[in-house]
Amino acid sequence: MLKITYITHSSFFIETDRTCLLFDYYTGTIPKVPEGKKLYVFASHRHGDHYSKKIFDLKKEYKDVHYLLSSDIEKIEDDSISYLKYNIVYFDSNIEVSTYLSNDEGIAFMVQVDGYTLYHAGDLNNWDWVGEDKEWLDWQKNLYHTELEKMKDFDIDVAFIPLDPRLEDNYHEGITDFLKVCHTRYIVPMHCWNKYDVIERFIEEQGHKDQVLSFTQEGEVMDVKI
Repeated sequence: MLKITYITHSSFFIETDRTCLLFDYYTGTIPKVPEGKKLYVFASHRHGDHYSKKIFDLKKEYKDVHYLLSSDIEKIEDDSISYLKYNIVYFDSNIEVSTYLSNDEGIAFMVQVDGYTLYHAGDLNNWDWVGEDKEWLDWQKNLYHTELEKMKDFDIDVAFIPLDPRLEDNYHEGITDFLKVCHTRYIVPMHCWNKYDVIERFIEEQGHKDQVLSFTQEGEVMDVKI
């Protein structure tokens, strides 16, 4: 079973039987790491709504912490930090992480840990902004689809993907494009800017009710059977 805690925006804390994962933290309350569990801290890129140097305070509280950070983030010389570029695979005795190029900034993560496969998109999305230049829109969409093709052979348990209401009627395209190519048991919409009605709108207009895990309150916890 996975225990998923929604912290805020695109930040989640995920606990398995042996391991804890923290994604894209910048503010909010981080759950306690149970004794004996290793903590991996991920940051997909340097934007202020996905990364804060406060994550390094966790080293003062826990002995077994490793940071997996996008290479666009300012470097700190520390053996507990690995800086990851896109299209690489990081692994140790506990975890395997594949990375993908974001069409915004940084990377996305595919994480295999303790028998689970988790995808966290960071800011990799179909950013189909209304009124944006067509050439740029075509570029970002093509890059998004190229990266999705690289993920299609994974059997994903939970995929964390942006559902951004600022995209207006195009808000759903990142998830719907993903589902046309990739296989996931559950979807967690994120990057909603606290406008959680966009999740209900997605279910009403696009379906996938049984796949969507809807987090609408900071600190909300779900136990997810896989």
